Amino acid sequence: MNEGKIYAVIALVGFVLGATLTRFYYKGEINEIYEAQEQAVKVQEERNDEIHREQTKKLAEAFVERDKAMERVNGLLLDIERLRNQIRGGGMSATNGNPIESDAGKLAYCRGLLAEGADLLIEGGRVCGKVATDKDALSLLVKPKN
Repeated sequence: MNEGKIYAVIALVGFVLGATLTRFYYKGEINEIYEAQEQAVKVQEERNDEIHREQTKKLAEAFVERDKAMERVNGLLLDIERLRNQIRGGGMSATNGNPIESDAGKLAYCRGLLAEGADLLIEGGRVCGKVATDKDALSLLVKPKN
């Protein structure tokens, strides 16, 4: 019976010694794997931060452009309202000192207004295109990842 206990103690010591040696042997490799993973996470975080900075900058630029477009639109709306008030109040007639004195002058003025209106429609189309592009870009930025 003592012989069985001795073999059990030898087996236990061998097992503990083997486990300890194995742990020390693989400890360096495990630490290298952890360090590589930490480095990879750090690099990815830096990439994500750079992408975030670029997207934030683009978004800020888009908002500035949108604000400029809105200022132009507001200015045009004020001009339109001023012209409407002049027309309603008779301020566009030839009798009150307006430079438009003849039918030909009035026709030329109307043509100018039509050309300006066409230019404004083109500009409005551009603004709508930019807004649509900004909307698409924003939807990509806030799109949930699955």
